[in-house]
Amino acid sequence: MTENAKDRQVGKNAFCTFCMGAFDPARIGAHIRRCRDRVDDAECIQTGGSPHPMAFILMMTVEEHPDAWLVLEAHGEARFSHLDRFIRREWFPDSAEPGQFVRPRAKEDSKDGKASEPDLQVRLENALSVKDRLCYRTRRSKQTIETRLEVIGYLPTAIMHRPVDVAAFPLHGRLAPRHPFHIPEGVVL
Repeated sequence: MTENAKDRQVGKNAFCTFCMGAFDPARIGAHIRRCRDRVDDAECIQTGGSPHPMAFILMMTVEEHPDAWLVLEAHGEARFSHLDRFIRREWFPDSAEPGQFVRPRAKEDSKDGKASEPDLQVRLENALSVKDRLCYRTRRSKQTIETRLEVIGYLPTAIMHRPVDVAAFPLHGRLAPRHPFHIPEGVVL
């Protein structure tokens, strides 16, 4: 059984943008890390002798809406500002002001009791590691929306032309009449 076929056994509600396969959403993160087509894409990238660029695999979820999620690939050299712009463009296009990345565990770690916020100009590779978790907050109209980001992998990049891109998304269309991962204005998060 191939690596991609192992992940197809249960449900088929998650779409991998590399192999174009439908997979069980509970296994999509593991699938992306070992997807044969993603590995092949990464191996095709020419680096001219320099080290192969690395990328974080990020699982983005909305706690109150288990059907609203994305798996992103973000270059290690990308900045939090790239990730912010991507999230706002894809999920919150009506949010004009930058979002806020917050490390939940920093609440206990910081001396003043406040959570730490990575500067938007910091490179991801200087602030993240596998298993890190972040909250992303943005405003939509008068509502604050909070999503969760978990770093589920750090691998050679398979996408060179954009600092952040979608690696997998839900196949259902309930939350997404126009775009597979756009959350419409009427949906309360």
